[in-house]
Amino acid sequence: MKIIFSQFKNLAIELPSLRISPPLNRAWLVAMGILSIVFLHTAALNVNVVIFSQLDLVWESLVSIFNNFLLRLTKEEKEAFSLSQELTDILIGLLLGDLYARKQKLGVNSSLAFRQGIVHEDYLNHLYKKFQDFCSQGPKLLIPKPDIRTAILPSRWKNSS
Repeated sequence: MKIIFSQFKNLAIELPSLRISPPLNRAWLVAMGILSIVFLHTAALNVNVVIFSQLDLVWESLVSIFNNFLLRLTKEEKEAFSLSQELTDILIGLLLGDLYARKQKLGVNSSLAFRQGIVHEDYLNHLYKKFQDFCSQGPKLLIPKPDIRTAILPSRWKNSS
């Protein structure tokens, strides 16, 4: 630290524009010392960035994958996602029953979801197999907190698409 302070003191003596009054001399040197520590710390962080530069390749590939999800589908790709008559009939039946549609605040499309009791696990897995091309993930088992009034622990299966 003494080396850094002496360098700044020599710089102040050599350059007339940096000369300061004696009462402020100590505060100025402390401020310059703090700035030099910040600069040295920044340089050390830059070394870490160079060390981790290999992670940039991984990051770029992840960004490109994410950007592919944000692209709009072409007309041909949209037509490839059409439902068969069997799936359309199943979907209409589910909408009349337990299935509900929900739309995100800023979203354009809606997602379809339903919850079933744990007794209907086979039924839910059967439906998932039918619609798995349109689902982002499989059914999940939800175990909420027990009901305060009855102390019953309800278990439900949830599926979203």
